[in-house]
Amino acid sequence: IEGRMGSIDVAVYAPFSRESNFVPAADLDAAKLQSLATLFTFAPVELVHAVLPNMVARGDGAVVVVGGLSAVVPIPNMSGMGPLMAATRNYMMTLNAEVADKGVYAGTMHVGAPINNSTGKRAMDDAGIPIGDSYPLIEPEELAQVVWDLITKRDQVDIVVPPLQQA
Repeated sequence: IEGRMGSIDVAVYAPFSRESNFVPAADLDAAKLQSLATLFTFAPVELVHAVLPNMVARGDGAVVVVGGLSAVVPIPNMSGMGPLMAATRNYMMTLNAEVADKGVYAGTMHVGAPINNSTGKRAMDDAGIPIGDSYPLIEPEELAQVVWDLITKRDQVDIVVPPLQQA
């Protein structure tokens, strides 16, 4: 890509799987984790390895990984992707600590709401799951603004959208 289009200034990785990847933690096994690991853990690490050297050489660049709330908050019956996204979250936070002084930003955004006009939102509609207090709807433009703020301000490495409510 860089050979044809020029340098990559920002890479955003936001994986999505059409299959239901949530299982109760008690039912989670190594085979299920292994089937999800490429998409939710290995691919973002490989993305970093592809873009990081040129970003470090330029002294500027950003990589953001977008995942779900279960990477941050244990949610009953929603294991599977969560542990893998949590591993990726840890990797990105550690990476940022290592490369920030080289002008490169690494961060994560965790979406804890259905996204308007998304496949996930349509699946909730089809299943009769109401959007409301328990599942507030978020607009794609709001998520884009959060990513923009992460890469331009660089004052947060890890963010949940919408913010978690304090008990």
